[in-house]
Amino acid sequence: MPIEAPHRFLWASDLHLQPWSRPVSLQLLQLARELRPDSIVIGGDLVDLPWAVPEARWLLRALGECATVFVIPGNHEWLAGLTRMRRACQSAGAIWLERECYRFPSGLRLCQPPVTDLDPARSLAVVHNPSYFPRACRDGYPLVLAGHLHGCQLVLWERDGRQYPGAWFFRYNGRYFRRGDTTMLVSLGFYDTFPLRWNCPREVVLVEIGNTAGCAASHSLS
Repeated sequence: MPIEAPHRFLWASDLHLQPWSRPVSLQLLQLARELRPDSIVIGGDLVDLPWAVPEARWLLRALGECATVFVIPGNHEWLAGLTRMRRACQSAGAIWLERECYRFPSGLRLCQPPVTDLDPARSLAVVHNPSYFPRACRDGYPLVLAGHLHGCQLVLWERDGRQYPGAWFFRYNGRYFRRGDTTMLVSLGFYDTFPLRWNCPREVVLVEIGNTAGCAASHSLS
């Protein structure tokens, strides 16, 4: 990407916070303090339902002491009430990103598509649902970050980059997809509504965007 300085993003998708989720919040906060990203992007499903908004507000304020925090909506934000979630995130000092781009001084753009003023060569697309991938390819984004599927929380085998049996039901149930010049990284998610997993570790993804390319490293959690 033609940008003036590297930028490190911590991509944390699908926290599914509940009122009793303080250990989950503290785990993400500790990772943010250790990894020291330039920005933290919450990739949707920050909460399960409205009663977790106070916990989400506490976490966003704490994360904001580590880096600039962005939040994009997921399907659970719709369940919790999109207006309520937007106001809660903004009151905690986070940047709510919905169908728009945030422009960094380096020239890099963090986009939650669809957007109208598209400049894909300088843009990183952040979406909740990986089903957006074909549209992102058409739009020309070089990199897409997604979540939502949690790897279906049960992985018995992998084939051609897809995780089964979930891939029988969801086309992009996998970690890494590439089509043409577009790459998509799909996070397995930070936590779950029903916290039961097999061979599918919880994770965050640290992404570094350089002047010509990007790289990523996942951090699995117990």
